[in-house]
Amino acid sequence: MATKLEEITATFRHERIRWDTTAILDCEGKVNGSGLIDDITVKVVDSEPDELTPYLTYRFYGRWTKHPRHGRQFVAKTFIKMQPHGPAGTMRYLGQAPGVGQRTAKALWDAFGGEAVRILREHPDVAAAKADVQGFTTSKAKAAAAYLENERALEGCTIDMIDLLGGRGFRKTTAKRAIALFGNRAAELIRRNPYLLQKFPGSGFMRPDKMFLEFGGDPTRLKRQAYCMAYAVQSNTDGHTWHGMRDVEGGLRKFVGGSKVLPVKAAKLAIRGKLLAVRRDAQNRPWLADATKAENEQYIADAVASMRQDAPHWPSVASLDVSDHQREELFNALTGTLSIFGGGPGTGKTYSLARVIGKVIDRHGDGAVTIAAPTGKAAVRITEVMQGYGVNQRAMTIHGLLGVEQQSEGGVWSFRHDEANPLDQSYLFIDESSMIDTDLMASLLRACAPGTHLLLVGDTNQLPPVGHGAPLRDLIKAGVPYGELTEIRRNSGSIVTACHKIRANQKFQADATLDLKAGQNLANRRATSPQKAVASVLDLLQRIKSNGSDTDPVWDCQILCAVNRNAELSRGKLNEVLQGELNPAGKRAPGNPFRVGDKVVNTKNGFFPIDDDAPQDANKDALDGKVFVANGELGRVVGVQEKLTTVSLDSPKRLIKIPRGKGGDDGEEGEDKKAPATGCSWDLGYALSVHKSQGSEWSVIIVMLDESPGARMVCSREWIYTAISRAKKVCFLVGKMTTAHDMLGRVALGRRKTFLVEQLQQQTKG
Repeated sequence: MATKLEEITATFRHERIRWDTTAILDCEGKVNGSGLIDDITVKVVDSEPDELTPYLTYRFYGRWTKHPRHGRQFVAKTFIKMQPHGPAGTMRYLGQAPGVGQRTAKALWDAFGGEAVRILREHPDVAAAKADVQGFTTSKAKAAAAYLENERALEGCTIDMIDLLGGRGFRKTTAKRAIALFGNRAAELIRRNPYLLQKFPGSGFMRPDKMFLEFGGDPTRLKRQAYCMAYAVQSNTDGHTWHGMRDVEGGLRKFVGGSKVLPVKAAKLAIRGKLLAVRRDAQNRPWLADATKAENEQYIADAVASMRQDAPHWPSVASLDVSDHQREELFNALTGTLSIFGGGPGTGKTYSLARVIGKVIDRHGDGAVTIAAPTGKAAVRITEVMQGYGVNQRAMTIHGLLGVEQQSEGGVWSFRHDEANPLDQSYLFIDESSMIDTDLMASLLRACAPGTHLLLVGDTNQLPPVGHGAPLRDLIKAGVPYGELTEIRRNSGSIVTACHKIRANQKFQADATLDLKAGQNLANRRATSPQKAVASVLDLLQRIKSNGSDTDPVWDCQILCAVNRNAELSRGKLNEVLQGELNPAGKRAPGNPFRVGDKVVNTKNGFFPIDDDAPQDANKDALDGKVFVANGELGRVVGVQEKLTTVSLDSPKRLIKIPRGKGGDDGEEGEDKKAPATGCSWDLGYALSVHKSQGSEWSVIIVMLDESPGARMVCSREWIYTAISRAKKVCFLVGKMTTAHDMLGRVALGRRKTFLVEQLQQQTKG
């Protein structure tokens, strides 16, 4: 059963302290049923500055707690305004209605006393006549009356919503959001259909489904089966856009057992309700997808078909200072306004790109060009490399380029630039494009104005995107102009040689000894057990720390692993060990898992409040005092409190506050199994998954060759290729080489089910 919230009634006097959306309030009210008015300290969360009006009375819903500094206080999860009865409160309450100023409010109090609100609400003509204030006409009084009537209705609705959602694990803003969307019928509509709550961030599927069952809903009801089926598709993390009927039915049976499962009818209802979409393959077999994901895939197909109609105006590559092979592949790529340029490490891909960008700038100027990448690290790296080649363009993240604004009710990110507000730049160069999933690719194409030239640069041998689909793979397969470099142009040693052997599905070898000058930079530290592997890593980091070089074992080295949990070499267990080894003396706070000096990683796109001491340029892209931090960004902990962690980030420089709760990232068991158990979306970053490392490089990479069952399911040819290619100077493979060679037989990218190629081919035929 849901836990009921406590309720107090208190009059707000003033704010004592405020940080972001949390404030400590000085109030007065009746305490402990004594009937005596006393001072009350109330802590409110999810409130905006000036949302509460001094001397108005509010109902606060929450819990009594004892704070070590503030003493006994009431922590309010939400609050609603009550109609006041004293002169000061009544006049302030009236003053919030449109057309009622301070003078009119006083005149209404003088005329009607404690009945002023009721008279204005029920008899606006009488109120206007009796107040006799110049400008306060009958029409203005009627507008004020409508406002007060709505306030009364919403007050009752808010109470109902608090009773309905209290103690059920929903975010504190859900009641307000529901009322804003559904009005005073919010509680009624949600009681009838709790699944409407899925519209709001943090609600997920499990909580509304639990409510439906608690309210006596039939577990086998067809409508529930449709929602369960949609959730089974939406929560699948295998990277597919489309799912076979058998797999979807299996997901449905996890929620609805017995003979009353009706997958075909449930699918039809989910499709009719626009929760799911359906397509059929060449054999007429049905495939299901989340409706939004299917829509984004279709948008890519439509946008690409449109771009194919535009005549390209790329500069000629004939005079570029590149090799004959590079020139030929650039020519192959730059035959459409949408083009793709690929190649593995050491082939001169970035050098060739720099020559093209330089030629575009010479012809059209700096303002016509933008370089972007999926991650901040990748943007910094491409910026530094470009500057080394004489191209002084600062790359940005794709999210920064598009202007991320907010997460919508459905959990989808919205951007400032789209079809209605396209980007100004005529030439877009996107590095590390293999990381771009279907949703982000659709957003990128939505922001391209007609005639925009877009060059996607990437390596299709890397891991597929974290999100669904494989758009770069599909665009190449569908015949989008593509050039690929295969000749090794620089001697980067054994790392580059190994990567090219992996691309060719050939076994690669580690060097017997390390000799960086001779190009021997890929070593195997053999370990026959997880315990020996961890000991080997610690020994290696200690050697790096004590050898007197400029290599920092924390920031210049990165440990990469296969799984997040449930293995001896998982990211979680490795980070615990590495925190103790690399940051043993970092300042701590009770209950906070982080220490000052820790290397931490964000695990989910989101907005975070700027710290008061943030540098001035951190406010440039802020929205309501918050800045966007992408999934995978690394930061350094600079401050810790029990419920708050302060983190410094680069690219661009930001100083942010990370509030902590009880659980990880607002997830619940069964809803977000990947959420860290740190009370927020951040986790230790000494060890990362290979997916999180994409787009970045470090001087030293240490790859854990994990033989656990979970690792064997994750690791593939793309996994080992991506891991090794993150190393700038040297790579250590810790474990058995046979484990690495076994990965070559498993291919991850080809397994992703999409219909993008088929849609593009159909449009070409049409």
